[in-house]
Amino acid sequence: MFASLQQDFHDAIRIDTHHIVEQMAEYASLGDMPHAKGASLNVEGICLKGTRKGILGVVSDWISPGSKLSGRQPILLLTGEAGTGKSAIACSVAVDFAALGCSFGFKRGIQERCNPLNLFPTIARDLAHFDDSFRRALCAGVGNDIVRQTETSLESQFQNFIKNPMAGISRPILVVIDALDECGDNDKQRDALIKLLTTPDKLPPNLRFFITSRSEDDILCHFKGANKDHILVKYMSEISSQSTSADISLYIRTRLIDDCQPKLKDIDDLCCQTLARISQGLFQWAFVACQQIARPPRGRTSRERYDKLVQSGADLRHDSLLDYLYTDVLCALFEDDEEVMNRFKSVLGVVLSSLEPLSLTPVKALHETLKQSDEPYDAGDILRYLGSLLSGVTDTNIPIRPLHTSFLDFLTDPERSKRFSVDMTQGHNNLLLASLRIMKRDLAFNICKLESSYVMNEDILDLPKRIRDYIPEHLSYSCRFWARHLDVASTNGMSVEISRQTRDLLEPFMNEKLLFWLEALSVLGGVTLAFQALAIVARVFKSVSTVFLES
Repeated sequence: MFASLQQDFHDAIRIDTHHIVEQMAEYASLGDMPHAKGASLNVEGICLKGTRKGILGVVSDWISPGSKLSGRQPILLLTGEAGTGKSAIACSVAVDFAALGCSFGFKRGIQERCNPLNLFPTIARDLAHFDDSFRRALCAGVGNDIVRQTETSLESQFQNFIKNPMAGISRPILVVIDALDECGDNDKQRDALIKLLTTPDKLPPNLRFFITSRSEDDILCHFKGANKDHILVKYMSEISSQSTSADISLYIRTRLIDDCQPKLKDIDDLCCQTLARISQGLFQWAFVACQQIARPPRGRTSRERYDKLVQSGADLRHDSLLDYLYTDVLCALFEDDEEVMNRFKSVLGVVLSSLEPLSLTPVKALHETLKQSDEPYDAGDILRYLGSLLSGVTDTNIPIRPLHTSFLDFLTDPERSKRFSVDMTQGHNNLLLASLRIMKRDLAFNICKLESSYVMNEDILDLPKRIRDYIPEHLSYSCRFWARHLDVASTNGMSVEISRQTRDLLEPFMNEKLLFWLEALSVLGGVTLAFQALAIVARVFKSVSTVFLES
C-alpha cells in the first residue's frame, strides 16, 4: 500500500515537473514579443467601495454571459472628460473580472505605455499566462519566430497574437483598455488601432473589449459612425449629478474623516459636502484637494488649505476648475521667485521628458549634472512637496510620474499653466546633456568586471547582479536613451542650431567612450539601440558626421 502511494507521488512529481519545464520553454519561445511593464491595471486604482455602483452595474450586466448586449455589442466604450473617474472604473472592472482576461492602461509620457504597437503583444503575453490553451496556440503560431513577434503592423499583430490563438477557445475573454486617447504620438498608428478596434469582422466572436477614453473627436467619430451597432457607448455625463456628488462626498469623507490619522481639526461633514459641491463632478479635483488638506504645505493648517481651496474653487467654470486647482497648489508650494521657478521647471523637465519612468535616485543623479556645483539643492528638494500631484516623490523605489494626465497636460500648455509651464523640448535637451555627461564620467572598460570576454552574456549566471552593482539606473538610462532625446529635441528629427555644449560633449564621447558604450549596451541587452542611435547622430549632426564615422 505504502509503495503504491509512494509510486503515485513520484509519478505526480514527474508529471508536474514536466509541465513546469514545458511552460518555461513556451514562455521562453515568446521572449521577443514586446511587453509593456506596469501596463496592467491593479487594485490600487479601483473605485472606493460603495461608489460608482450605477455604471459598474451597467458594465457588469454587459459582461455577463447571459446578457444580450455582450454578444450583440462586444465593445463597450466609456467616455468623458478628464478627471471624471474613468480610470478608476476601468481598474475596478479589471480587478472584479480578472478571471475573464487582462488589461492595458495607456499612459501619455511613458514611452512603452503610449505606443500602440505594444498593446496586442502585451495583451497576448498576459493571456498566455492566464490561459493554457491560448498560450499553446500562441506558441504554435509565433513561438521562436522573431520576425512575427516583432511585427510592426497592427493588423498582423492582432491576427497573429490575438485572433488566431483564440480560434480554439470558446469561453468569453475580456480585455480592459484604459485611456485609449493617450495612445500614440504617431497619428497613423493611432488611427489604425482605432479602426481595428471598431471593425466588427476583425474581432473573434468571444472577445469583449471594455474601453475608456476622453471624448476626443477621432475616437467618437470611429466608435459612433455608421455600421457601429456592435459598439455600446456610455457617457460619464449620463451618470446623474446627484449620484456623482454623493460618490464624491463619500470619497472625501472617507479620506478626510473616516480614514485620516491623525484626525484633522476643524474638518467636518459640512466641509466634505462643500468640497463635493465645488468639485463639480471631478474626482481628480477631489483627490488633489484631499491630499492638500490632509497633508498641508509647511506652515499651513488643514483648515487654511480647505478655506483657500473653497475660495479659489467657488464660482469657477467647470472647464477651468482643475487648472485653478493646480495653480493654487503650486502657488502655495513655490514662491513667486525667479530662481525657485527655474529650479521647479528644470526638475519637472527631467521628470516629464524622461522616456521611461524614473524613480527619485536616478532623477536626482541626472539633474545633478544640470545645475551649478555651488547650488545648494537637489531635485528631491523640489519634488518632496508634490505628493498630491506626482507619484514616487518620497519613495526611491516608485517611478515619479504625474498621478493624473490632466496635470501633465496642464504643465505642458503655457496658456494654462503660465509661469509654471514646462518646456518639453528644453527638457529633452537637458536630458541629452545630462546623459552625455554621465556617460563621459562613468563609462569604463569592462564595466561589469567580467572574468572573461569570451563568455556569452546568457552564460554569466550573476550578470543581473553585476549590472545592478556596476551600472546604476541613471547610467543605464543615459546609455539607452541619449540619442532619442537628441532626436526629440531637434525639430522634426533635424537640428537647425546645435548647442555648443552638446557638440563639445559628443566629439570626445565618440572618440573615447564609444566602445565602452557598446559594451554597456551589450550587457544591458540593448545592442540594437546602437544602430538607431548612430543613425540619429549621423542625421542630426551632419557637420560632425565625419568625426562619428572615423570613430
